[in-house]
Amino acid sequence: MNSNSQPDVSGQTNIGSPVQGQSDVAPQAPQQREVQPADPSPIGVQSQAPEQSNVSFPALGQPVLIAKSNVTADVTVNPNAQRQALGQLKLRKSVTSLSDDELGLLREAFRKMMAISDNRGYQYYAGIHGLPLQHCVHHRPLFIPWHRAYLYFFGQALQDQVAGVTVPWWDWSSEQAHQEGVPQAFTDDHVNGQPNPLCKFHIKLTTRLTTIDRDTRRFPGNPSKLPDSNKIEKLLSLSNFTDFANSLEDIHNSIHFWTGGRQGDMASIPTAAYDPIFWAHHSMVDRLWYLWQLRHNNNGMPSQMLGQVLVPFNMTVADTLDIHKLGYEYASSAVFTVRSV
Repeated sequence: MNSNSQPDVSGQTNIGSPVQGQSDVAPQAPQQREVQPADPSPIGVQSQAPEQSNVSFPALGQPVLIAKSNVTADVTVNPNAQRQALGQLKLRKSVTSLSDDELGLLREAFRKMMAISDNRGYQYYAGIHGLPLQHCVHHRPLFIPWHRAYLYFFGQALQDQVAGVTVPWWDWSSEQAHQEGVPQAFTDDHVNGQPNPLCKFHIKLTTRLTTIDRDTRRFPGNPSKLPDSNKIEKLLSLSNFTDFANSLEDIHNSIHFWTGGRQGDMASIPTAAYDPIFWAHHSMVDRLWYLWQLRHNNNGMPSQMLGQVLVPFNMTVADTLDIHKLGYEYASSAVFTVRSV
């Protein structure tokens, strides 16, 4: 049973632009990660509520200006530790290829994170992107590495709850996506008689300017309006990193807007990461960057970016360039052929 309902909010800050043709819906590896189960700040962030609750996207190429909390970043990470312990890379798979058992473990990990009210919990990690911490980076080349770091830490938090779980990717360019839209794994209200934690999350937070106490909402558009494999092929064929990064972010933005609709959470920066589909979407975005890296046989990152710290994570851009050093790999896909150019 689908959980979508009629929108009843206004004044959301939208991400990007609607999908074209859509109407109405609208240099070293990091060090050991030191996180204790009772640590109130597992990624080393201490903050207060921001001075503003709305964030708008500027024109492409301009920096995002947001109200920052008083933050100290003190994260240390050893992305190789778990991989070395297990002797293998962890595979991120397409959500549609997960077995029933794998889906069950993923739901269990989300459910456990959602039940934690301290800084190890789901609400805390979602709040890094939007309210209340608002650290997300968009419309700058740092968009790609920042979100890789963010997804990495979220994946580690899931694995703290259920060992071996990884964040699957939602291939919104696939033929199946063009038929069903949001994967069924993320739309069923209940599974085996239990609430499905991949469907929605109850946001409960208060900042200086707003209080939110409700379930996440999404109002997806027509699946035929999603990007297709031809558009992704054109994206991957771009040889310049900046051109690729800008084009990837534009596609990324359109998926946020398509999924959330005009008044859904995925289309609003302050609440986007609270919707569980956010993570599968960004796993797809991260996968596309990885495929681009493989195809062009280089990272293509401007050298002046490499030393930049990805706040609030104590990781630099250089630390994100090799996903194998971060301990994961993407399962093979029949859709795109890796080629050197």
